[in-house]
Amino acid sequence: MEIPNFDKIIMAYVVGSNVYLNYFFTIISYSVYAYIIFAIVYFLKKKNMRGFFLYTSNLLIGLGIITFLKYTIARPRPFQILREDPSFPSRHSFVSMFTLTSLYDHFHKITRLMLITYSLLILVGRLYLGVHYPSDVMIGSLLGVIFPKLIPQKFSFWVFNLIGNFLKNIKKVLIKIKNIMHVG
Repeated sequence: MEIPNFDKIIMAYVVGSNVYLNYFFTIISYSVYAYIIFAIVYFLKKKNMRGFFLYTSNLLIGLGIITFLKYTIARPRPFQILREDPSFPSRHSFVSMFTLTSLYDHFHKITRLMLITYSLLILVGRLYLGVHYPSDVMIGSLLGVIFPKLIPQKFSFWVFNLIGNFLKNIKKVLIKIKNIMHVG
């Protein structure tokens, strides 16, 4: 896949070499997983089970679609030496903006501003560290913003129930295996 010129031009100016900023953006970038945990804990603490179900099921559906796109398009990363998984679209950008969009209406102005700033730092970090092209981050972000509004609620609940039933069946199988192991 040919990399668009605007991606190459922007990358030439954005990729950084400051060791302290590298550490900062690496920490910010990987804290996206803490962002997911924050959202889940927030919904559970507020006893907002509807929000919890919609967030988790839509996140799982979205990550499945993003992963499918990554491996279907198979665009190499700017510095392929660092990672072998495809670059387009950015999964971190998707999760960051998905979580921001899912939480945005639940908070007041100051907290919203903090969430926006944090999400934007994650996006900038992916570029600064040189692990994504700008279009990877833009499309991942765009999908993260529209995805929570795109999936019908009935479908989200169906997926969540499907996953729940799957996990219950696995638990039953594991219990049977455990009982067989202890009998013999």
